[in-house]
Amino acid sequence: MAAEQLAHLFQPFNRLGKESGTVEGTGIGLVVTKRLIELMGGAIGVDSAVGVGSAFWVEFKQATAPQFVPQNQEQRATDEPQTPAAAPLRTLLYVEDNPANLILVEQLLSRRAVLRLLSVADGNLGIEFVRASARRHFDGH
Repeated sequence: MAAEQLAHLFQPFNRLGKESGTVEGTGIGLVVTKRLIELMGGAIGVDSAVGVGSAFWVEFKQATAPQFVPQNQEQRATDEPQTPAAAPLRTLLYVEDNPANLILVEQLLSRRAVLRLLSVADGNLGIEFVRASARRHFDGH
């Protein structure tokens, strides 16, 4: 990328002159990525040479990763906020194609007795699931 393009790289909705090309996108991906990285105390940048290529880099402060330690049912019951016995069971549809992310969310939500997690691997399946669920709900089945 040329220096002028690099100056506009992290601007919202700026596709660097590729608006009429065949590559889809809105030009917000890098903006959102940059903001998330900055919120986590990190930095993002790019090194680029015209005709050679570009290398994006991300830097974060070193941190210790949190570890999930399974708890037995007795410990979980005392740790979880108390909910009324009549609290309705809520269903959460999670659309995720990354198995590691799905495992993490399953572990986090397993601590909430009032939540039931359903997951699908892509958005189209998620939409179909919601449509089918709505039909069952409104048809009384």
